Amino acid sequence: MKPGIAVLGAALAMTGPAVAEGAAFPTPLAAAAPFSWTGFYVGLQAGYGWGGSRWVGPLGPLAVDQSGGAFGVEAGYNVQFAPNWVGGLEASAAWANIGGDTPCPLAGFACRAKADFVGDVALRGGFAIDRALLFVKGGAAFVNQNFGDANPALPALNATTGWPTAVGFVVGGGVEYALADHVSAKIEYDYIGLGSRSYDLVDPGVYDDRISVRQTYQIVKAGLNYKF
Repeated sequence: MKPGIAVLGAALAMTGPAVAEGAAFPTPLAAAAPFSWTGFYVGLQAGYGWGGSRWVGPLGPLAVDQSGGAFGVEAGYNVQFAPNWVGGLEASAAWANIGGDTPCPLAGFACRAKADFVGDVALRGGFAIDRALLFVKGGAAFVNQNFGDANPALPALNATTGWPTAVGFVVGGGVEYALADHVSAKIEYDYIGLGSRSYDLVDPGVYDDRISVRQTYQIVKAGLNYKF
């Protein structure tokens, strides 16, 4: 037997048991679990809104364009199923300063429209691509509004929807991304329609001052959520 063949045979004889026992190969790492959107979450939101107020009555017809910011909180619950679809329920409440004014037909008056509270309760549905969620939403909207004159020296000429606010609908959509297992960020667009409502600006016994207002709002907002 040649010396080289003898050495090779001895080496194989010594390593054979180790190979058979699997000691020469590393153990494969377990695959990471996919991200799940299921769970309860709370968060903060901030955005910019604009609105269109259309008046008909003794002070109209006229249009009051509105704009301003909003800041608030939100909370909801998601369920992921089948396996990329996500459904849930979300509620939000925000302080707002979405207002504007325009000259009234009456000399010396500036007709004003303003929203100081915006909230909604809506169903959400979306499609998840790992940590990204594309979603749409729809539900009920709640907006506290004030209409009247922009001059603080004329407090009598004003109307309010009262509390708990005017009720309408909200539809919207956006994208949310999980920055970490418990933290996600989103961008969202909402359209709010409140229909047409009538308000008395001053004492209805004095003269016919009833106005009919058709109101819409659009809001673009960013949110940061924590999922439990």
